[in-house]
Amino acid sequence: MQYADVGQEYWAALNHAKFDVQAGLTLGLKGIMIRDYKQYDLQSGVMGVSVSTGTIDTLLAHFGTEVFGAEVKKYVLEKNLGLMVFIAIQAGDDGSIQKNILIFECDQNPTE
Repeated sequence: MQYADVGQEYWAALNHAKFDVQAGLTLGLKGIMIRDYKQYDLQSGVMGVSVSTGTIDTLLAHFGTEVFGAEVKKYVLEKNLGLMVFIAIQAGDDGSIQKNILIFECDQNPTE
């Protein structure tokens, strides 16, 4: 916004789209996991990190705990991750921001 002179209205619409929780949920869990995904090869193993637009409670309420766990486990094994981390951000209509984190470790994972 500081360097692109396209107006506040443009940035407000862009920011609204970025934090649209319902639109994010329509991507499905795999879409949420890959939308803003980074992978780190650490000395102790491989860690995947996804950023979601919706708190962990929102994701669990929408997809269900069992489905969420099964899908994340499948992704962890597919990517051979030691850990899968979700950084969850949800913006409220009043401009407030909720953030939380979930760290998922698969009990059957062959990776550290």
